[in-house]
Amino acid sequence: MSKVLSFYRGEGTDARGRTLASYFDENDDWWERCHNHVQWAFPLPEPSKAQPSSPVATDADYDAIEDDPVLKARMVSMLGRYIVFLERTMAWRQPMDHNHLRITRVIRCLCRCGLLDMAFEFNRYVQKVVGEAVGEKTCWFWDEALKRNPAWLIKEIP
Repeated sequence: MSKVLSFYRGEGTDARGRTLASYFDENDDWWERCHNHVQWAFPLPEPSKAQPSSPVATDADYDAIEDDPVLKARMVSMLGRYIVFLERTMAWRQPMDHNHLRITRVIRCLCRCGLLDMAFEFNRYVQKVVGEAVGEKTCWFWDEALKRNPAWLIKEIP
């Protein structure tokens, strides 16, 4: 079984020995300061440049999450926890915050898991809250994350 599915099924841990359930118990300060959890919470099909011990999700992982109501519900719950964090945090409401990259990851992961409506709604939410404050380029990345093959995977972005 893949690391992603093992983690999301509650049978495995992330690279630091934490379970999926433990992510929900962490406070907002942890969600802000910890830099190696979001790759497990919202895995992507590309390796993380910042966290080499992060899992790389496969099409089979995404298909399993999309097809399994329990795994899908856990992904939705993880999104809910992340939104709670964003609601209670101000740092991401300004230009050049690391949470903007996390938001891009969340949108892309949701799409890959077949949660397209949630991905579009989350994108609308973050752009409504901070669109003008963070600028066009950040919003462009969020919009691109809604696509199966975002432009940044195809060409170099200046």
